[in-house]
Amino acid sequence: MKGSMFSAPGAAVTPNPDLVPFGAKPGQAASPRNGTEVATEIGDEAVLDLRIDTLISNPYNSRHTYDSSEYQQNIIEMAESLDHNGQLSPILVTQLTDELRELIKLRGDEISAAAQYVVIDGETRLRALRHSAKLEATQNPGTRMPTIRAIVRLGLLPKDLYELAFVANEQRKGHNDVDRAIGWRRVLDENVYKDATDLAAALGVSDTLISLVMSFWQVPEEVRSFAKACPSVFSAPTLGEIRNMQNQLGSDKAIELAMAVMDRKLSQRAVKAEKTKMISAHRAAATRYQGYQYDGRGENGLHVKAKEKSVGRIDISLIGVSEDVRDKLARFLEELAPEH
Repeated sequence: MKGSMFSAPGAAVTPNPDLVPFGAKPGQAASPRNGTEVATEIGDEAVLDLRIDTLISNPYNSRHTYDSSEYQQNIIEMAESLDHNGQLSPILVTQLTDELRELIKLRGDEISAAAQYVVIDGETRLRALRHSAKLEATQNPGTRMPTIRAIVRLGLLPKDLYELAFVANEQRKGHNDVDRAIGWRRVLDENVYKDATDLAAALGVSDTLISLVMSFWQVPEEVRSFAKACPSVFSAPTLGEIRNMQNQLGSDKAIELAMAVMDRKLSQRAVKAEKTKMISAHRAAATRYQGYQYDGRGENGLHVKAKEKSVGRIDISLIGVSEDVRDKLARFLEELAPEH
């Protein structure tokens, strides 16, 4: 591979004499240690060449749709860039502290024995390098584990892990609204921020935007699966239209609208038009439907009105209900639809 970042088995790491080891004095040569090549120290940070098996993903990463077909293409393109051009800038990591290790375990996630660092900014480059490493190992078994250049920043809190990743991704490509919804739900559920207002202030966005993006969690699970698979077409406004459809006509119609978004890659304006068309068609069908109707009076003074509004829905009005009738009605309803 042209410009490959992989070394042959047994190849020596050649330290750069212009770089200063972390914790050493200027002039001291760099040397490999525990699978890393120490590179340089800059204030409270260090620049290291880290084996990729010592790195794990940020538990508070602001990007989450890594399995989408759109993102997989990004990984392939990044792998090709790293292969031909090398790594142009270091990723940002922090040490895997006992606190972070426990937090990750509480979520039920596994941590490899080799893990020492948490990636804050650079997940795509890391995944691209792992992709290339897998291909290289297939073609050349025994290939040395590749390393990646990283800035190590110490003393970071969970809030720092999220905000640093969020800012870096916003400056690079921005986030899709599915990423935002998943990330914001996580940091709020785990009390990294006390509430949505606190989160909005930290990120410099409005409370209204937070509320709109979180509509992702108010649509059916099937719709969320569509959005994760194709996040670019499921923006917050689009999800808001789907939520509105659910509120008006139920989950099945919301899923039907989401399928149209997925299949036809509808724009936000087209989604609104499609929703309006579906609602109009539903109302027209309900108007044409001649359902059951009843209007009668009993000797006991009870006046009963019933009208079938649509298939599966009957509105009943009872006027002049006596205590005896109320009790009979209550027993009937309990038999018809027992509580669970």
